[in-house]
Amino acid sequence: MQVRRYPDARQLSRAAAELIVDDCQGVLAKRAGNYTLGLSGGKTPPLMFDALVGLSVPWSRVHVFQVDERVAPSCSKDRNFTQLREHLLARVEIPDENIHPMPVESEDVELACRRYEEAIHRVTNGGPPDLLQLGLGDDGHTASLAPGDPILDVSDRDVWHVERFNGLPRMSMTLPIINRAERLVWLATGSARADMCRRLVHGDPTIPAGLVSQDNVVLFVDTDAGAYL
Repeated sequence: MQVRRYPDARQLSRAAAELIVDDCQGVLAKRAGNYTLGLSGGKTPPLMFDALVGLSVPWSRVHVFQVDERVAPSCSKDRNFTQLREHLLARVEIPDENIHPMPVESEDVELACRRYEEAIHRVTNGGPPDLLQLGLGDDGHTASLAPGDPILDVSDRDVWHVERFNGLPRMSMTLPIINRAERLVWLATGSARADMCRRLVHGDPTIPAGLVSQDNVVLFVDTDAGAYL
């Protein structure tokens, strides 16, 4: 795992956006087809989304998936997709068919998980996602992989559901697909994340984030989150 430190969340977010663009351009220069980008919610990602708007991204060849989502009505402020759309997707020229929101409003959540997994596999031709952006909770969760939840033991599904986490049911990519990704980018800001950043870097298996592979990983931290590194 490579750790990159920045004075504040804005500079961190800009640097993370530039890494994503560099990776995207580099991958697409070497192959035909599309680039698969998985994005998470949280407080810091919108700053990164804003930065991506001003960069040179070949959006016609980028497919955007969600790493996780809360089960809530469309356009709800609780939905990660709401901020993803407002800060990024509505501001760039990306084809509608390249945008893949998690179908959390489906009445059959297990079927919805399977269909989302199938959509990922269609775009990637069964291969790994190119890049997933992850966050880190002050309880050590990442995506919607909640501490102690059965989703941590899922080994045969790439997308599954959490009955309830911080008040709402969730849909999430699982450890198998996260650990297959070609590249992972973590964003962590604020002093509340400092201890978890330390435990993440040391691969602490007692927190969900510590179960994620450390190969081809860049952890972006601000001064406060990186205090113990």
